[in-house]
Amino acid sequence: MPINKNRIQRVDEEYKKALSHIIGYELKNPNVTGLISVTKVKVTRRPKIC
Repeated sequence: MPINKNRIQRVDEEYKKALSHIIGYELKNPNVTGLISVTKVKVTRRPKIC
């Protein structure tokens, strides 16, 4: 079952938001300091391979 491109882009954006939040607020590593941003996330077309 093919997934349309718009859905994949929306999923990419949601993963990007989630990862940014985890890195910015939940990661407790003193080596990671300053402004950190997630610039790109790529999700496969097949949800079983994530």
